Amino acid sequence: MKYILPAISLVILIAIIAGLAFYFGQKSAPAITSSVKPTPFINKTSPTPITQTSPVASPTITPAPTQSLSGGGILVFKAYVLTAPLDWTSQKEVTQYSDMLTLSKNGYKITINQAAGGGGGCTYPGQAPQEMAQTFASFVEVTDPNGFVFRRGPTQQNAYSVCQKNTTDGSFGFPTNFGSITFTTPANPTDTMLAEVDGILSSLKQK
Repeated sequence: MKYILPAISLVILIAIIAGLAFYFGQKSAPAITSSVKPTPFINKTSPTPITQTSPVASPTITPAPTQSLSGGGILVFKAYVLTAPLDWTSQKEVTQYSDMLTLSKNGYKITINQAAGGGGGCTYPGQAPQEMAQTFASFVEVTDPNGFVFRRGPTQQNAYSVCQKNTTDGSFGFPTNFGSITFTTPANPTDTMLAEVDGILSSLKQK
């Protein structure tokens, strides 16, 4: 009996010591951190690439150099000014009763002549012939800055005459307000040069 009580006391003491050791061991144990990181969401649908196109600048067109020429004011005719490309040469012949400006380039010639002389009407395809009128098989119509309407028609091979529209009745006649206007060209005139001729005519305006 004297051996049993000490043995029980020893077992109890050991149990108490073991319990305390476990308790304090749990409090002092380091926290376990998971090393597994969360996987971020990845959108596997690739976005459509956006291509930014820079605006393309329009080419700068430099206008051809031009010259301004004036003349007229003789008798009943109006003084005028016109614009022509710089590569056209000009010549003026002025007297007390006449004023003539001639423009020339590569066999093309434009003449504006203010002088005493007769006049008449101009007829075109589809119109009945008229007495004292020039009859033209074709024409090119241009309008100047004053609103005057002109028609350039062939009078013979490589020669043209200009008639002006009458604002009263719509008929055409010659000479124009600026005088008698005629053109001559080489044997085979080009469309480019005829366009230049018509451009000069369309620039003609009252001064």
